[in-house]
Parts: sequence; C-alpha cells; structure tokens
Amino acid sequence: SMNTQIYGQLLAKKGWFRGIRHVMAPSISASFAPNYRKKPFNYFGYVDTDSRPEFNTKSEYLQFYNSPFGTSSVPSENFIINFNVSNRVEMKYYSKKDSTSHKLGLLDNFSLNGNYNVFADSFKLSNITGNGRIRLFSGVSSINFDMTFDPYTHSYSNGVDRRMNVYLYDSNKKLAKLRSASIGMYSSLTIPRIINLITGNKNKKQDLPTFGSLFETFNISHQLSYSFVVTPGGVDSFYLAINSLTSNGYITLTPNWRITIGQIGYDILHKASTYPDFGFERDLHCWIMKFNYYPQSKAFTFFIGVKPGSLEFIKIPNNRNVTGGF
Repeated sequence: SMNTQIYGQLLAKKGWFRGIRHVMAPSISASFAPNYRKKPFNYFGYVDTDSRPEFNTKSEYLQFYNSPFGTSSVPSENFIINFNVSNRVEMKYYSKKDSTSHKLGLLDNFSLNGNYNVFADSFKLSNITGNGRIRLFSGVSSINFDMTFDPYTHSYSNGVDRRMNVYLYDSNKKLAKLRSASIGMYSSLTIPRIINLITGNKNKKQDLPTFGSLFETFNISHQLSYSFVVTPGGVDSFYLAINSLTSNGYITLTPNWRITIGQIGYDILHKASTYPDFGFERDLHCWIMKFNYYPQSKAFTFFIGVKPGSLEFIKIPNNRNVTGGF
C-alpha cells in the first residue's frame, strides 16, 4: 500500500478572512492471492461420489480440513487494486472579539473509493462510491452525503436495465454516471443546551431548574434525509427518505438505580411513533445489571456482568421474544 498527502492553501493578511486550506490524501493498495488448486500448492483434491460411471461426479475437498492445527479459509485467486482519495477543507478567520484567528471546517471529510479486479472476466472496475460530512453550528448539526457512480454503460429496453461491459467513457466520453445519492441533516441537542439557548446563558454548565436537572442526560435529535436513485427504467427519482424526531436518555433515581428511555419520538414522514425502549440499570458495586423492554416488538433483554475491567468476560445475557402479552 502507498499513501501521501497533498496540501494547497490560499492566505490573506488583512480582513476577517485569513486563509483556506485543502488537504487531499490519495492512497492505493493491492492484494493478491494465487490459485491454490494448481501447482505448487495443490491444496484441493477430488474424490469420486459413486462407483457407477453414469452417476459419478467429482467432489472437491480441502486436504487440510479438520487438521489438528485448525482449518483456515482459502481465498480464491484474485488480484485487486484498491484506491481512495479523501479531502478536507478548512478556513481560518479573524475574530475581533478575542483578537485571535480561528479555524472553521468547511468540509470535514469527502472521500472517493473503488477497486479494480485484474483477474475478473468482466466488469473489472467497481462502482465509485463517495461520502462526506459537513459540521454546522459548533457541532450541533451535520450534513452527511453519499453517492454511487457507475463507470459502465447501461441500456434500457422494455423497462429493463441492462449493465453492459463497456466503459461509459468509450460510449459517450463521460467518466461515470450518478446512480444513487443521499443527503441529510442530523441535529442533536441536550436538554441543558436547549435551556442555555432559551435563557441566553453561554456557559456550558449551570444550575438547572428541578425539571431540567431531572432530564439533563436527555438529548433531542432530528434527522432529515433526501435520496436520489435511478429506477430500473432509467428514470431519475428524488424523494424524501427520512424525517423523524427522537429523544433518549436516562433518569437517575438513586446513586445505584436509574431508568433508561430510548428512541421515543415521532416519524414525521410516515406519521407514526418510533420504536421506543424502556429499561433500568442497577449498580451492584463490582457488577452491573441491565434490563430493557421493547413494547412494539414485545421483546426484552437482560444482562448481568462484571463492570469493565479485567473480569468483564463474566456475564449472563438473556433475551426473549414474547408472542403474547408481557
């Protein structure tokens, strides 16, 4: 494998804008496995399945199967070249409030991935996939996006999509076609942060009201996502995929007991409630006990084990799906 980083920047000495920097990190790797069915390996043998020639078929077997040292899987013959290009863009600006320069991430990460199978009979080049993320409002929200590009030509006939072993560049001088994509915004705020925004308190820590302190571990999140896909008939389709509001957290009853509440919310797109779960946790000093109940699927999980440490492998898990009432 090989990788490097390439930096590009544009600087300014005056004004609020002080510079922008782009970091591109390309990498390439190759993996190879020979044909273990041929010489000099000959890992596989063949045995007759019937003494009658008309019913006999050869059955392949691994000669090291059930060996005293264990049997590992044998990869098929392959020679694959993987490639990746990741990008990060950030800006530096000057703030008059504290007379210092600050960094602002414009593009947290944007990467393109793919591979080329040298030994494949057809379609040696894989689809090119891309994904990235942009953070907004000091991490309160983030925009996530992903996409898939196909470098091969497609033909459509009678509503059937046929992928042809011809590069798109050879047919119409285009590198690839966008086949699917999605973009969404995810926002999450804790109850204390919401109270701070309402009261105008910029301090991260403060004495919360009784109601606020009871739910200080809760966070409220909203997810909104749009998707794009090319249908089998070759028609582009763009639609709203996710629009939901959820909340989760826990309530501390005593130093050793707490109630957990997860995924309580509402699916705005489908106009239905989400799938919540309820449970409790008990601190048993060196041990911990957890119980969760999922009302809509009528199932529960139970766990008791040693707290994280050298003996955390000791545990007694149990779960059950309930078909009737609970």
